[in-house]
Amino acid sequence: MTGLRERLGNKGFHLDLLRGRGYPVPSFRVVTADEVRAGVNPTGVQRLLDELRAEAAERMGLPPAAVAFAVRSSPPVSMPGMMDTLLAVGLTDDSVPALAAHLGSAELARNMVEIGRADLRTHLGVVPESPVAQVCSAITAVRDSWHNERAREYRRAHDISERLSPAVVVQAMAFGTGDRSGSGVVFSHDPRTGRRGLHGEYVAASTGAALVAGQVTPDGLAHLKHDCPQAYSLLDRFVAELFAWRQVMIEVEFVVERGRLWLVQMRAATASPAAHNAVTVDAWRTGIVDRNTALTRLSLDALCAAPEPRAAEGHARLLATGIAAAGGVATGRIVRAAEEVLAHAGEPVVLLRPTTEPEDFVGMANSAGIVTLEGGFGSHAAVVARELGRPAVVGARFTDPHWLENPTTATITVCGTTGRVWEGTVPTVHTPPPEWPTDLLGTIPADTDRRTYLETLTTSIRP
Repeated sequence: MTGLRERLGNKGFHLDLLRGRGYPVPSFRVVTADEVRAGVNPTGVQRLLDELRAEAAERMGLPPAAVAFAVRSSPPVSMPGMMDTLLAVGLTDDSVPALAAHLGSAELARNMVEIGRADLRTHLGVVPESPVAQVCSAITAVRDSWHNERAREYRRAHDISERLSPAVVVQAMAFGTGDRSGSGVVFSHDPRTGRRGLHGEYVAASTGAALVAGQVTPDGLAHLKHDCPQAYSLLDRFVAELFAWRQVMIEVEFVVERGRLWLVQMRAATASPAAHNAVTVDAWRTGIVDRNTALTRLSLDALCAAPEPRAAEGHARLLATGIAAAGGVATGRIVRAAEEVLAHAGEPVVLLRPTTEPEDFVGMANSAGIVTLEGGFGSHAAVVARELGRPAVVGARFTDPHWLENPTTATITVCGTTGRVWEGTVPTVHTPPPEWPTDLLGTIPADTDRRTYLETLTTSIRP
């Protein structure tokens, strides 16, 4: 299984699992890590596109001339946002009539062609004329992004070997634009708490790029449930099935095209150790894992840690409220750019940005806390903050917009537990501790400390 994951990469591996189980996945092929290293072969890419067009016509109802391709990185270990993605590649002006017939709008068709051209110009500086040349160039750009500085910094920070290399996924696009269409990100549990239940975000009439990049503050899933109840019901069922199958907290990216649901990515979700503990207890209580498995998965540090802090009310002016993306409290000097973080080395700083980009990773890693004006729970800022363990508030709405231009203080306090931003320094209080799962862990004897008890308990069940 490890060899297959390295060959297909994390994204390709999970798409292959989903397809094998019969889930609605847009047609795709994986250019394996070995093939990517060997170099892009135009003849092979032409054959790949011909296969995908024929398959998409049969499975997705797409006219072959209307098939657009998403070209995504698939490193062996998930590296959210650190490598490049190009959407709507392989379209030309000749694609517009067939695409307009499929989408029901010439304007939507032309917009999709322009999305592809814009991505190609951004990553290549030019727009190749033929679809095969576009896809070849996109694969090369994605491959080369493994070597960009932000990806290198991410690998250094997470101890990912430089000897690995990425695969590339080429996938026919399901179109989230138009009526009863959109894109979103969902989790099998709340990544903040580990509480089970469909948790996520949705943006109507969108390709999903803006949602993942954090360029918009999305709606909740109630919007999807209202507009496309059948797609919502299927999504709820699928995510519950995927959790029972994979036995870990699941994150799924999806597209709805005119009421039809497509799953475009699945991975193990990033969350705090305390949240993963709650998921493990849930998995044991529902019979998904046995007791020994549950005990070996628990984080002893999280079970022994103090409850998560939050900023105390009533001690300072409330500046903004937003989405609580990563728990904890941080106080520091406001900085507006990742470069400023490094200029204040040794001093706690809070990175305040409209959104974060992959290039901001080093600044995020060296910040005490993070605030963005746009974005949701599945945005780049939120995902990276949870990975780094940095308190974060995303989609922050400031009560006084003028304060952003002329702040009256150099210091703010970020409460990622409650989704609030305060002026100055605010004291912290602890949230109530999570319920001790006596049904799984038993009762600690009065004369025994928690860690000793847990170490004895978990050691006893290991082979």
